[in-house]
Amino acid sequence: MDDATVTDSIGGANGTPVNNAGFGNIIFTNGAAVYPGQGNAGQCSYISLPANLITGYNSLTLEFWATILPNGNWNEIGAFGEQDGNGGGLDYLIVVPHSGLGDYRMTIKTGGNERVTSGATTIDIRTPVHITAVYDADQNQMRLYANGVLVSTTSTTIDLANINNVVSWIGRGLYDGDPI
Repeated sequence: MDDATVTDSIGGANGTPVNNAGFGNIIFTNGAAVYPGQGNAGQCSYISLPANLITGYNSLTLEFWATILPNGNWNEIGAFGEQDGNGGGLDYLIVVPHSGLGDYRMTIKTGGNERVTSGATTIDIRTPVHITAVYDADQNQMRLYANGVLVSTTSTTIDLANINNVVSWIGRGLYDGDPI
């Protein structure tokens, strides 16, 4: 990982830092990306991964090691899907460490249908945390873990294949006005 490329050493789905100089640049140090945490989702610096990264999968596991600072509601650390023409989320799979409802969550939304699995509190606690979000089509479940502990399970029949994975972002949300 460096200022120009975020290397996927396993699957070859390398990412690119997208820096908005007016709101600070991502700094890469000791294998970690440190985000400036300024602006909103439409203005922030983030990492762009290839489009269609989750396309073709029936099930999916997303893992993040993160230290999240308290910075407002609806900051998404992972967003896979598409935006509508007004800077809002259309169809997506997102991971949110602090929702407007005071929890953290994984959400899938397609065709106007939305399912959420969430932990009881937010995880913007300034302490490193391992977040794992699982979409398991075989079990028709979404599962959310924090530091290896299962915190939530929700049944779902929403098909992952219905997400039009136009963008794959780390550190940027699909809703332009949300904080980062």
